[in-house]
Amino acid sequence: APPTMVAGAALGRGLTLLLLVFVLSGGAIVALDTLAGEKERGSLETLLVSGARRPEIIASKLIAVSVIGLAVAVAQVASALLFSSLKVIVLPVNISAALNPVAMAGLIIVYLPLVALIAAILLLLSGRARSYKEAQLNFIPVMFVCLAPAVAPLLPSLSLRSIMALVPIANTALSAREIMSGN
Repeated sequence: APPTMVAGAALGRGLTLLLLVFVLSGGAIVALDTLAGEKERGSLETLLVSGARRPEIIASKLIAVSVIGLAVAVAQVASALLFSSLKVIVLPVNISAALNPVAMAGLIIVYLPLVALIAAILLLLSGRARSYKEAQLNFIPVMFVCLAPAVAPLLPSLSLRSIMALVPIANTALSAREIMSGN
């Protein structure tokens, strides 16, 4: 295989896992406070009796968690690219060739539904918790459950054409590996 495809496949294996860590950590800050924190402060009741309908409230909170999660992920990727351009981090030579605009557009299309899913999971976790502390305690197991399918690209025998295409996070991770390797 050409060196750009090899470098892209190597980057694609761990890309979804890194993105999930960034989106989970950034989105959890907002999501856990937005429902569980508002329950403790008593501001959720005020919001529910306002003129806004419940679907509008949940949709706005989902958008806020998604945007914050994406912002944290973009900031982390931008800082890694900045450090690599300043030669603080040495990346393989062919990684920059694997990051072409077509691959980036494909990754954005694949990752946007994943970010919405993670934001919804975090909001559900926050809504089910009775307190902010309980939401924090439940976050770690939820994070591990979300990260477990993201290791699918690390297994070389798994392909996107297997049954793993039906597993929500694993299919995105396998798609990212395929996009980055040029398939």
